[in-house]
Amino acid sequence: MLSTAVRYSAIFASEIDVLHVDRLQCPRNDIEDAPNFRQSRFDVASVVQPQLGNLIQSREQSLSAEYHFLAGEYERVVTLFEKKNVKKLSPKDADTYGWSLLTLGDRLHSTAKANDNRAQYRSAIRRFEVAAKIPITAADALYNWGNVLFDLSLAVRDGAPEVMTRSAEQLLRRAVAKYRDAIAKDPSFADAHNNLANALTDLARVEYPRKDDGMLREAFEHYEKAIQGTQTPDIVHCNYAKAVHDLARITGDLRLYKKSSTHFKIAAKFNPNYYSVFLSWGHALSDLARKTGSAKDYTAAFEKYRRAAEIDPTDTAAHHSWYYAILELVKRSKGSKKGALIE
Repeated sequence: MLSTAVRYSAIFASEIDVLHVDRLQCPRNDIEDAPNFRQSRFDVASVVQPQLGNLIQSREQSLSAEYHFLAGEYERVVTLFEKKNVKKLSPKDADTYGWSLLTLGDRLHSTAKANDNRAQYRSAIRRFEVAAKIPITAADALYNWGNVLFDLSLAVRDGAPEVMTRSAEQLLRRAVAKYRDAIAKDPSFADAHNNLANALTDLARVEYPRKDDGMLREAFEHYEKAIQGTQTPDIVHCNYAKAVHDLARITGDLRLYKKSSTHFKIAAKFNPNYYSVFLSWGHALSDLARKTGSAKDYTAAFEKYRRAAEIDPTDTAAHHSWYYAILELVKRSKGSKKGALIE
């Protein structure tokens, strides 16, 4: 697929050629060339000239927008169109306007996330809200809108993402709605399926003790669809594995622990240095070991924590989890095995 800039450049160049040819082939309208020409009863110029002026102005504005877009001057593109009715724009102008809005919205979102700036989050949403009204950018705009709401949900938790406040839940539910809208526009949108599943998994944690209310099972369906078209299979399989682990803890179903490990294994195959995969895999195996009491399951958990610690020696989570898992196995062990673990 051509990049946006190349696509626009190609379209623009072809139109210049067409205009040039039309201008050269334009027939004369002299009286001599049309001897049967009959003078109108009203002044044609008074009607045609304003219409021609409007046409020229509109055409100049469209060409100006294309130039600004190709130059990366997205704010200037938005300034040209922001006071116009989106529905009345030509398809090409709407395309240029929509992609400019998406680019600016994405920049605002990135800056807002880096600086925890709520005003910039809102500015990003306003860009995506307009872009969502343009057919060619609607799905992407709705998806990005959902991402802003998801990040806002995390931001209002004040550094404790596992704590679901009322405001965080409301923002997350709005994110779910936007992801659903994006998927309605483009059912094969893999990233939207993945993030919808992530949001549903997060919402499933709202109540404690958690219940198998179907939300996690719906998330599984969206992870399956995401896997079919994703360009980041390691991330999707890791997210899927975590969600399956959540349901395993709720239901106690040992088969779900095995399913979780299957997806962690696939994620690790795609990305052998993915810290979160090995840390979360260790958590799942530790939980399984607590259920089964199996030293084999504990040992498997130790191996995953060890690998996570190798990938990122500065992060203490793997070391702490590994330490506490060893303590649990020590308490369960007897005789020589217990002594060996203590050493």
